[in-house]
Amino acid sequence: MTNKGKKPTKSDRRLLEFLQNGGIANVLMSPTQLRIGRLSDSIYRLRQDGNIIFSKEVRYTNNFGEKKNYDDFFMVKQEIIPSGPKVEKAMGEKGSISEISRQIQKVASSVQLPLL
Repeated sequence: MTNKGKKPTKSDRRLLEFLQNGGIANVLMSPTQLRIGRLSDSIYRLRQDGNIIFSKEVRYTNNFGEKKNYDDFFMVKQEIIPSGPKVEKAMGEKGSISEISRQIQKVASSVQLPLL
């Protein structure tokens, strides 16, 4: 069974609202706080629906000395800039795709994630 082409479910929309309000979701908290058993499926459907969801890998060492990792998922509030020749001229180099990409990466790397 595949998720390709499927619309977001009620629990996916609950996750989207949580992320839009500044929440950070991961596989450790999603079953208890969001009642989502398979977080990756929900993230996949939301991304396929056009939502921009970032992830940041969290690495840790468990009690047995094994290196483990999981992903924290979050959203960044997007700023909508009006389009037009005056705006493009005023934006100059700041409006280029590469500059916008660098800004997104900077914001994503600066997000402070809680330690467990």
